[in-house]
Amino acid sequence: MQWRPGKSLLSLSPSAIQSMLDRLLGRASLKEQVAELEEENHHLERQLDAEKERRADAATERQRAEAEVNRLEDRIVEL
Repeated sequence: MQWRPGKSLLSLSPSAIQSMLDRLLGRASLKEQVAELEEENHHLERQLDAEKERRADAATERQRAEAEVNRLEDRIVEL
């Protein structure tokens, strides 16, 4: 139900009144911006998690490679 001039605001539901106030005060656009920023933040958090995992995997692989180099160097010394 939408409000029309000459009609009492009390006849509207609380959610309809809240919606009208949001539009009048510009809160609807702010809520949209907040929702967009929250979505962007969530996306960036997922990117950060993926990058942390990638770096951890790279560090593990580097340690494996260094261990192999050390093993080969020891073998060369033995020969």
